[in-house]
Amino acid sequence: MNIYEYIYPIIFLSRLIGLTPFMFLQDLETDSKKCKLSNKWMIYSIIFILGAFASLFTFICVIIIEILTLFYSTKVVLLINDLSELYSTFVNRQYTRKCRKYTSYSSLFVLTMFPVMIIIFMNNYVHFAHAQLFLTVAVVMDFLVILLPYFQFVHFLILLKDGFIMVNAKIESLLNNLNKNSGKFSRHTQSNVSNTDRSVYLSVSIHTLSKVHNTLCEITENLSHLYFMNILATVGFIFIQTTFSVYTFLQLFLIYGIKVIMIFEINSFIIWIAMFFIILIILLWFCSITSFELELFSLQLLHRKVEFTVCGLFKLDFTLLYSVS
Repeated sequence: MNIYEYIYPIIFLSRLIGLTPFMFLQDLETDSKKCKLSNKWMIYSIIFILGAFASLFTFICVIIIEILTLFYSTKVVLLINDLSELYSTFVNRQYTRKCRKYTSYSSLFVLTMFPVMIIIFMNNYVHFAHAQLFLTVAVVMDFLVILLPYFQFVHFLILLKDGFIMVNAKIESLLNNLNKNSGKFSRHTQSNVSNTDRSVYLSVSIHTLSKVHNTLCEITENLSHLYFMNILATVGFIFIQTTFSVYTFLQLFLIYGIKVIMIFEINSFIIWIAMFFIILIILLWFCSITSFELELFSLQLLHRKVEFTVCGLFKLDFTLLYSVS
């Protein structure tokens, strides 16, 4: 009796879910089959393990985020109040209208991305899992818990970015006026009183801008500290879900071959992967431009450097995108 023919069906079914990292080979000398470990199917089993951890990782992230939200709620309230007080006392109305328009466009873009992501998520999850309504709602709620703090962080980044832009615009205007006045002073004789008044005005203005800039830097550091776990969860979620999506495609390809394009709906798969990269690009773009505006003032006056990091594990800049891809 050929036992390999007897056990092959169960081995084949087990292989689909990564439980049999071996294969059968024909022995030319004895003209019989031998069982041998396969590196290819071992890699397949490892990919399946990563896919199995995707759901567990999501649930763990949700629990951690909910706990951190309660733990850091007081500090988030203080951060919002600090930003509100800074904006109400520092910025002028003319620049506020201009800045508010830009901020509104940025916020509208971010808020538009959110329902689009939910629609894509629902379409993909229902299509692959064929889940019941309760399970689908539960998974979508987990998805919201992970992404909403991310969007909170991005909105705070927009406000901080605009704050740094306003500070840099004021210091640039101050320096331009100083250069113009310096030209006038070189051609005309001015009294010591005028020179003294100009020096006092310049000193007070720079001191005020330095205080505002320092406050914005402190808020930026606090923001990075408060949301580091949320950002870590989001980046981890994107990595795990991307790996799981690719694994699903490979699994169906091994089962159905080229027909997987019709079954898997390859366009939906591409949109699903692209959505995760768009999430990362939005985050990294706002982090990069905020850091640039921060350093622009720092290079002129303070030489203070603030970076967005995830608890010091990695920087939130476009090098992260290269690492994930």
